[in-house]
Amino acid sequence: MSQRNVDAVRACLDAWNRRDVDAWLKDAHADIEWVSAVTQSMEGTDRVYRGMGEMRGFWHEWHSVWDMAIHIEELRDLGDTVLAEGRLGVRGDASGIGLEQPIAYVFEFEDGLARRVHSYFDPQQAREAAEQIP
Repeated sequence: MSQRNVDAVRACLDAWNRRDVDAWLKDAHADIEWVSAVTQSMEGTDRVYRGMGEMRGFWHEWHSVWDMAIHIEELRDLGDTVLAEGRLGVRGDASGIGLEQPIAYVFEFEDGLARRVHSYFDPQQAREAAEQIP
């Protein structure tokens, strides 16, 4: 099952880059919980997006303002958890201002679907979080 999880993470992040919301959510659990480092950084909140409706809202909110590309450099199979590390490129659609920085995702799977996802700007934090998951 774990290779399938790795493939699902790769497909999810590739779909983000292609701006394909349906493919992005294809392997998401109906009760998914998503914590975004970008939201935390920009809004200063620990907001958790829950369920498909909020996930679609998150998608449209960010894609309407930003051109964001996730470049994954490494995927680690940890069984029901997948750690993805890479770089995030962001450019404002209106301003054209861009930046690039490290990004890491911890995907937790339940019944073959992504149940919890947390992104981090600090890959070490993501590694430590992934190690804490039973």
